[in-house]
Amino acid sequence: MCIRDRYMGDEVSLVKTAKDIGFKFLNGNSQEIQVEINGKVVTFELLYMFEFDSDRKRMSIILRDYRDNRIKMFVKGADNIIKSRLCQKVEQHYVRNTEYYIDDFSKLGLRTLMVAMKVISEEQWKSLHEQIKELSQDSSRDEKINWLADKIEQNLYLLGATAVEDKLQDEVPQVIHDLLLANIKAVSYTHLRAHETPEHLVCRLLLEKK
Repeated sequence: MCIRDRYMGDEVSLVKTAKDIGFKFLNGNSQEIQVEINGKVVTFELLYMFEFDSDRKRMSIILRDYRDNRIKMFVKGADNIIKSRLCQKVEQHYVRNTEYYIDDFSKLGLRTLMVAMKVISEEQWKSLHEQIKELSQDSSRDEKINWLADKIEQNLYLLGATAVEDKLQDEVPQVIHDLLLANIKAVSYTHLRAHETPEHLVCRLLLEKK
């Protein structure tokens, strides 16, 4: 069995694209993030981050927006995961168009993610923060942190989606082709759906299975 993994540079691509359309990342540390938005410097307090993993298929960040002093959570992840967590009590203005674009981008072999957000009350954040602190020495901290994330990452409002070209290293399709000819099983190791991996690799694998 051959397992294929690679570094995913989504964040670098997205930061560069954001800069091109007027949202420039300036600097950041463990406490604050500074962004230039259409020429104006905006500072966010970084409160917490729930990391990505292959089971959750999403990650989120909690910030205090100093412009209105509100606490906001932004979540990005696989489209089926984000869609299942959207709030049903408000009109989701961007779902239909976003689904259309995601389907179109996926057919081109681009890796897609949905992006959503919610506003968190001061009481919600205080309660969440206290629970996180209580888990600092817990032997099953990671599992319980994921449980807390699952509770708070609900009732989201969809903002849109991203699509990133997922380039393979040179000659990877040919190597996989040769492995299959030698009757060696090949597995593309990724947290994304098959149609979100590079199109020519998926087609090559499917053809060889026939």
